[in-house]
Amino acid sequence: MSKSEETRARIARAALRLFVEQGVAATRTREIASAAEVAEGSIYRYFESKEAPAHALFKQVYVHYAEELQAIAARKAPFRETWSAVVAHLCRAFDEDADAFRFLLITQHEHLGEISAQLESPVEVVRAIMAEAIDAGEISVPDADLAASLGLGAVVQAAIFVLYGQLQGPLSAWTPEIQARSLKALI
Repeated sequence: MSKSEETRARIARAALRLFVEQGVAATRTREIASAAEVAEGSIYRYFESKEAPAHALFKQVYVHYAEELQAIAARKAPFRETWSAVVAHLCRAFDEDADAFRFLLITQHEHLGEISAQLESPVEVVRAIMAEAIDAGEISVPDADLAASLGLGAVVQAAIFVLYGQLQGPLSAWTPEIQARSLKALI
C-alpha cells in the first residue's frame, strides 16, 4: 500500500470510528483529522466532502460482506449447513470489526439509495439462499423476502443487543443459539 493509500485508509478508519460514536452529522472534520493524525485540509485531498468517507466506507463494507456471503452460498451445501455458515460468518464479522458492522446498521438508510443496483448486496445474497431453499423444499417459509428478514433479523438483533450491553458478548459466543433458533423459525 502506498503512503497515499495508507493516509486515505487512516482517514477513512478514523471517520468510521467517529461516525459510529457520534453520527455523521455531529462529527467535525477537525475531529477526523485529529484522530487520523493529519491536517484538516488533508481530508479534502482524499475525499470531496466529510460525507464522502461515510459513503465510501459503507459501499466498501457492504460489498465486502456480500462477497463473503456469496462465497458461502457458492458452496451449494444443504440449507442447514449454508445458513449455519452464514450466521457464524456474520457473528465473527461483528466480533472482528464491530465498528464496521455497527456503521452499516446505523447508516444503511442514508446510503442504500446511493448503492448501485449492479453491486452485490448481502441482503440479496441471503434472499437468494432462501429462494433456493424454498424451491428445494428445505424451509417452510413461503416467501424469500420474509425468510431473509427472519434469518437476518435474528443475527442483527442479537448484534444490537451485544452493542448495547443487553447480551454479554462476544456475539460469536451466541452463534450456536442464533443458528438453532433462526433455523427453527425458517424450517
